Amino acid sequence: MARPQRNTQPELIDAIADVFRSEGYEGASLTKLSAATGLRRASLYHRFEGGKEQMAEEALAVTLKQMDEQVLAKLRGLGTPKEKLDAAGKALLTFYDGGSESCLINLFGTPNDLPDGLTRGVQALVSALITAIAQVLEDAGVSEDEARTRSLRAVALLQGALVLSSAFGDAAPFRAMMTSWAEELLPAPTRPERPLAPEPQQTEAVPQVETPAPKHDVRAAVAAHLKGLKRP
Repeated sequence: MARPQRNTQPELIDAIADVFRSEGYEGASLTKLSAATGLRRASLYHRFEGGKEQMAEEALAVTLKQMDEQVLAKLRGLGTPKEKLDAAGKALLTFYDGGSESCLINLFGTPNDLPDGLTRGVQALVSALITAIAQVLEDAGVSEDEARTRSLRAVALLQGALVLSSAFGDAAPFRAMMTSWAEELLPAPTRPERPLAPEPQQTEAVPQVETPAPKHDVRAAVAAHLKGLKRP
């Protein structure tokens, strides 16, 4: 069943982008694009004289703009590195509809399927996210090389979690990954070293003084002995 006709250009682009995300560039046939927009093929070509490639380019341009305004702006904004990453994480959850949307890498299918302009556009989109995250990490005191490595890993985990969510038809992998996304990016907080406890001072041993044994009372012993002899 065809969807209601989309009249405004933004509505058309949103509908077209949904088809490319779900079907890939090669799978997004004019029949599917027509059904999604509610426009006939002739009307689509009238709106997009460059055909499917122009539709994909405009859909990608809108996606780039959304990523910049919704996610990258949070990373460039004010706040501590932790606050920026937390805000970007929430924005990513919204951007990917909680994990139900396709990852950016699969936005239009594999690079081999795409015209060069689209390939470069997808690469620019992913690179912009990596660079923005790395800059926040550098602001947190992470070295440039380490920040780049952590940022690459974070984006790879993000995209991989989206692929898993898509494969299982369940957003749980993406949501689980995002719960600790910011914490795993940032370096562990430096804990102040505990001062070493002073070693117990050895006290000089008190010389043991032998207590002299009480002197044997010879007279008492003799008296007791004599007393015993006097018994009847």
